[in-house]
Amino acid sequence: MKNLSRFCAVLALTVLGSATAQAHHSGGMFDFTKCQTVSGTVRKLEWVYPHSWLWIDVANADGSADAWGFEFMSPVQAMGMDKRWKRDVVAVGDKVSVKFAPHREGKKVGALSKLILPDGYALPATPGLCGSPPPAAESGGK
Repeated sequence: MKNLSRFCAVLALTVLGSATAQAHHSGGMFDFTKCQTVSGTVRKLEWVYPHSWLWIDVANADGSADAWGFEFMSPVQAMGMDKRWKRDVVAVGDKVSVKFAPHREGKKVGALSKLILPDGYALPATPGLCGSPPPAAESGGK
């Protein structure tokens, strides 16, 4: 019975560990040699692990809007870069701009470099991306 319990525990850890490993992916889908900027209205901030996502609606010339998604660090990593990063740093409906590395295939997603908040503050999201200084050179959330 003791061996069966150990076997079940090891099996459970193996299954859980593999699910976590599969959920984490590389940034190979983004073109880190390019940098773009778009402005839009906040749709949602997914403050989650292993990567957070910011979703904004970007207006088109015809008056319609496209949902764009921007991947960035985990909450703990983001808060370590700048003290202003919090779950409620933006609200649905806020007007923001984002600087990002685009998707290699032109999809409406990117790797977030900076989030420009409604008050004009440029919140760093990914060190070294799109000319962002590495974390040691950041302002630390003035």
